[in-house]
Amino acid sequence: ELFYETLGFAEQEYPCAGPSQRKGQFEPPQPEGFTYLSPTPNAMGVLLLPINGPKKAFSKQKKKPLKPNPVLQSLDVVYTPSVGSDGGGGA
Repeated sequence: ELFYETLGFAEQEYPCAGPSQRKGQFEPPQPEGFTYLSPTPNAMGVLLLPINGPKKAFSKQKKKPLKPNPVLQSLDVVYTPSVGSDGGGGA
């Protein structure tokens, strides 16, 4: 959590995908013990799981070993602003 806070993220309200405000089957409540961080209330953020993993949400599921995808070795995201746009770098 400290890592994201140094990037300017702060704890925000768990977002809804639509106007239903968690009244439908596709709008689950925020899992207990999880923290949602975002730079602003309108930006995409991250949902942090507890260090020891979720306690109640998935405790009844049988644990399977995690196998990494052998096809994808890495994913690099490169952003180059178009000419004449403000790339958000300041200055």
